[in-house]
Amino acid sequence: MEAARNDSSMNQLGGIYLNGKPLPVEMRQQILFLSLCGLRPCDISRQLLVSHGCVSKILTKYLETGTILPGCIGGSKPRVTTPFIVSKIVDYKKQHQTLFAWEIREKLYYDGICPKDVLPSVSSINRILRKAQKRSEKAEELKKKHRKEKHQFEAQAEVPGDVIQKRSREVENYDSDRKIGFTIRDILG
Repeated sequence: MEAARNDSSMNQLGGIYLNGKPLPVEMRQQILFLSLCGLRPCDISRQLLVSHGCVSKILTKYLETGTILPGCIGGSKPRVTTPFIVSKIVDYKKQHQTLFAWEIREKLYYDGICPKDVLPSVSSINRILRKAQKRSEKAEELKKKHRKEKHQFEAQAEVPGDVIQKRSREVENYDSDRKIGFTIRDILG
């Protein structure tokens, strides 16, 4: 019990709360009950000694989702950016390089690519664009490296004309020295 007191803090109204922990379900139920009875959020806040922001968040969550239960602590949202959405984000940026991430997000919604509940966040869009930029830069580096290596190989493969003539004479002399025709007896012995 003593450890719980050390972790808790007191808000401006004199109510005790645990920082980073959700409000207990019983307190959430009281907030909803008082709201349904017609009390304003500021009155509920004073009566239950809970901050006005906390009351507002709980009532807003109830209006949007129909639940007053707290969400999971920590973790991240499930991934909503499919390869199709990623390609659309990159396409939008290629078409209009001056677009901001929030504008791309709005465009995804208004073009019917994503419904509002699965729109990627602005930070996700920025992360996608950074990764695409890095991939593009890496591909360009590989192309330059390949062109350079190809050029070096071609430069090494170039042989001066007099060397080619000398080699072709050597080949001609070798062919004339060789016995051209073979018979079955020559092969089988």
